[in-house]
Amino acid sequence: MQTWDGELKIIGRVKETIVLLGGENVEPVPIEDTILESEYIDQVMVVGQDQKFLAALVIPNDEAIEKHAAKHGVSYVTREDLLESPPILELISDEINSRVCSKRGFREFERVFRFRLIPSTSRRAWSSARSSRSRGTSSAGSTPRRSRRSCQVGADRPLLTP
Repeated sequence: MQTWDGELKIIGRVKETIVLLGGENVEPVPIEDTILESEYIDQVMVVGQDQKFLAALVIPNDEAIEKHAAKHGVSYVTREDLLESPPILELISDEINSRVCSKRGFREFERVFRFRLIPSTSRRAWSSARSSRSRGTSSAGSTPRRSRRSCQVGADRPLLTP
């Protein structure tokens, strides 16, 4: 579905089972719910139909990512620069790996091998957080985080390759 602003809006799946190239059936919802336990991730969609492995489209939590960057001295100019920086890619990779792994009951083929960070479309929230940080105040009126119900990821490689 496309919005009036020309943005792509994913509102659901045609079917709730992903069938990998090797014939393994994967239910993505438990994987997504587990990934959403991370404070750094606001939205996630696991993909991989007819592929060798699973991948994920990840919309990060801008405020948490910005705080992490400030705490660890990650310099950036734009939001895209921040999301492409190696420390942030490693952070998201670690967040996914620590949750979707055999220790938590996931099978090998249920691991997310690659991910792509997608910037949030809420530029107002991004600029508001940046300006409040520069003033030394907290972001007023921030939306409370929604309820979260609910290995190796190669951030340096393409999301899906044929």
